[in-house]
Amino acid sequence: RVPHHRTTLAANVDLWHLSPLQIFDRTVEALTAEGLLVILNNHVSSAGWCCGLTDNQGLWFTLEYPEQMWLDHLAFMTR
Repeated sequence: RVPHHRTTLAANVDLWHLSPLQIFDRTVEALTAEGLLVILNNHVSSAGWCCGLTDNQGLWFTLEYPEQMWLDHLAFMTR
């Protein structure tokens, strides 16, 4: 479930019972229904700030998240 849903989803009470993935799906549906293109972007693979010289987040995969795992997860998100 979404943490602190009463606060984070205060304007969307109808989403309180949904999982984060279900909320993502509803969001994509609403955006595409309005003619917007949704682009999935993996800016960083781990929580935290990015783009330092030592964070090893320069590519779409890391040692912790191998390329095949990233591709599998991306394919999952597009279904």
